[in-house]
Amino acid sequence: MDMKFSELIEAPGESGYMGDTPANELGEMWGAYDCGLASSYFVLAAKNHGWDTLIMGIRDTAKVKAILNIPEKEILTSVIAVGKSAQPYFKNPRKPVTEVLKMV
Repeated sequence: MDMKFSELIEAPGESGYMGDTPANELGEMWGAYDCGLASSYFVLAAKNHGWDTLIMGIRDTAKVKAILNIPEKEILTSVIAVGKSAQPYFKNPRKPVTEVLKMV
């Protein structure tokens, strides 16, 4: 295969695109998806050390950048609050695996 990597990520109709347009505000920054994986491991590690977390998907990006003194040219891919919960953890009841999984 003689395609360049840049040609692969710009191919319309491929994963991450809606027609000819990138599917999210991060455009063609495919590495940003890896930040989601890193965030999930960060949250798990924090819990393992006794901390509670909250991944903030909806946020005021401009305000976060101003408070944390982050340059305008930088892009926030993840904002995670870390601390101790003021209330005890409440676990929602789960359905048995046999009710939600079908092996074929």
